[in-house]
Amino acid sequence: MSPLKIGLVLLVLISAICSLLHKELTRVYQVITLFYPDRIVNNFRKMDAIFAAAAIHRPAVSHTFARQPTNLSKTYLARKKDIAT
Repeated sequence: MSPLKIGLVLLVLISAICSLLHKELTRVYQVITLFYPDRIVNNFRKMDAIFAAAAIHRPAVSHTFARQPTNLSKTYLARKKDIAT
């Protein structure tokens, strides 16, 4: 096969993959450009349109988690790698 035919086949394959994954690629692009200074205001204005969201309704009876309060230790030994320099 000639290089031209290989290039055309690759172009068709890439185009087909991009068309199949259009929604996913668009979402990735929107996440990447979310905090760009020239787009940040508009992105946050239409956040509900960019990202899927669903209302979560409060149940009639709420769950109460068990509690086991304990005292904090008097000292803490930090490793050298844990301390920011």
